Amino acid sequence: MASTPPPPPGPPQQQPQQIIVQKGGNGLGTAGFVCAVIALVLSIIPIINLLSFPLALIGIILAGVGITRQPRGLAIAGVVCGVLAIIVAIGIYAAA
Repeated sequence: MASTPPPPPGPPQQQPQQIIVQKGGNGLGTAGFVCAVIALVLSIIPIINLLSFPLALIGIILAGVGITRQPRGLAIAGVVCGVLAIIVAIGIYAAA
């Protein structure tokens, strides 16, 4: 009984390539949101709330520019938080 040799290996199989599509982010909207949230937290503290005014304004400006780009969620939240930070800071400053 003569055994036949195994057939030679064929060409190497190629793996299917994965195409990764990255979604574009909204850096200005995110930066505005972060600034506005920090301003909102600082606006609650009586003496430090004076620092929240410029930070809230920066957050409102950045988020306002970010509203013109997609996705808009954090940009809208940044504008809302910035406005709330200014209202809270004025209220606490006026009450003191």
